[in-house]
Amino acid sequence: MLAEANLEQVNLSRAELIGINLAGANLQNADLSLANLTGANLSNANLTGARLEGADLSGANLKGANLTSANLTSTCLFETLLDEQSKSFATRSGAIFSLDEFHTYTLSLAPTSPFDNAEDDELLEGEPTIFIESAEGEFMLPDQPYGSDRNYDNAETAQIEDPSQEIPIISDPQYDFDETDQTISISDFEVSDI
Repeated sequence: MLAEANLEQVNLSRAELIGINLAGANLQNADLSLANLTGANLSNANLTGARLEGADLSGANLKGANLTSANLTSTCLFETLLDEQSKSFATRSGAIFSLDEFHTYTLSLAPTSPFDNAEDDELLEGEPTIFIESAEGEFMLPDQPYGSDRNYDNAETAQIEDPSQEIPIISDPQYDFDETDQTISISDFEVSDI
């Protein structure tokens, strides 16, 4: 509730003021650019010289508000309550009365990525090449090998000297394994076995 508050020259740029009550407030020369004033009550407010460019005033009440010298460029006035004189002034000042037009305008304000142009896309296509001219220092290994907390005491290992050598992958009687087929379906396993 900021009804009749004195907010002369206040900076509320980009502020979220949805549904705020500023009825009869003094907002002379205030900066409300890009502010969200959707559904706000600004009836009888003094907006003389106020900066409202890009502000969203859709559904707001501006009945009786003083908009003399206010900057309404690209201000969204969709379903905003306005006096005929104020509506005429807003139209001449470049206000927007369509939500679609306003959304298009706000999208044009979105920051663009530094990688949006084609030249930068070419730079990102290939794998980056890193050249190391020299490396100094002493080579060190960690005290414990990776995965040393796991228990591999009961694990069986087999060395394959010839890739065509036929060695069963799993030799457990609970699985039906065909010696001629060297593949086994993952669906043959229980979740606890994986």
